[in-house]
Amino acid sequence: MIQGELNRLRESYSFPAGIQIRLPKVDETIMSTRQSEVAFNEAAFQAGLRLPIHPTIRRISYYYNTCLAQQAPNGWRSVVCTGVLWRFHKQGRRRPGSEGIPGMSRVGRRNSSSSRGTSRSASKCYSGCWGSKNPEVMEHPRSFALDSKQMASNGRDNVEDKPVGGATPIMGDEGESHHSRDDPPRGDHSRDGSVEYTENPSAVEKLLEEVISLADMGGYGKIGSRPGDRKVLPLCRLVGSEMAHTQWLAKELKRQVAELKSREQHAIEKIRWMKEDRDAIVERLEKEVIELKEKETLAKKSAIEEYKFSYVFQEVVE
Repeated sequence: MIQGELNRLRESYSFPAGIQIRLPKVDETIMSTRQSEVAFNEAAFQAGLRLPIHPTIRRISYYYNTCLAQQAPNGWRSVVCTGVLWRFHKQGRRRPGSEGIPGMSRVGRRNSSSSRGTSRSASKCYSGCWGSKNPEVMEHPRSFALDSKQMASNGRDNVEDKPVGGATPIMGDEGESHHSRDDPPRGDHSRDGSVEYTENPSAVEKLLEEVISLADMGGYGKIGSRPGDRKVLPLCRLVGSEMAHTQWLAKELKRQVAELKSREQHAIEKIRWMKEDRDAIVERLEKEVIELKEKETLAKKSAIEEYKFSYVFQEVVE
């Protein structure tokens, strides 16, 4: 494969411009990438692909001690789609970049927004969340959050975004974003779009262990006391159920192993009993053989004595 074929491959499959695709150098093997990227390298496909990875997916991979490069292409696509859907679901209200997607408020009133600027906003959201053309931006995935202090209620609850931590602001046309009336009070970050509460992988591991313990007790209601817990509750429920199923499988395997060991022990005991019975029978037969030999010897002696006192023996002697 040459670089020209790679370029035609990019055109055929419509790779985004932010994805780097190149041929590895001589004696070069792609084994690792930067913290915010994932690499795909196969022997049959002599090319390397570097894709930005979402921080949440990176923490999940870190918890399970797996590498996303081991995933099949369809599996990796499913992981990305799951992350995008969960990111949209956890926001809980309208955000910039979601124009044209209908929503439902708590009271059941359907909220819809104009479809103008959907493609532009969606492309900006994709560039901000999953990487952009700038290689420097790909090293640090964007984090989106609303500044609750800048929110002003004028009857329509219009919200303006403020850049957080150097993130690029994403704005749609004025009047395109409409939020429901059940916005949380100021200072409440329980439904914030940022991920600063769970940046530490150890916190995610501790939370997942708590989910597993609650799954064994049969409930999840106690999770959510901390702001960071409510961020990953839907995903933790899914992971907790899968891990509970895995624990059940492990217990079932342990039970089967214990049953096999019990059968093995029973077979060993039965063989020992059969050996003891065989030894006892052999010993009894040996004793009977000895007794028969002794009786045979006595019978021979008795026959000789009787013959000596008989008339036939006396006549032969005379």
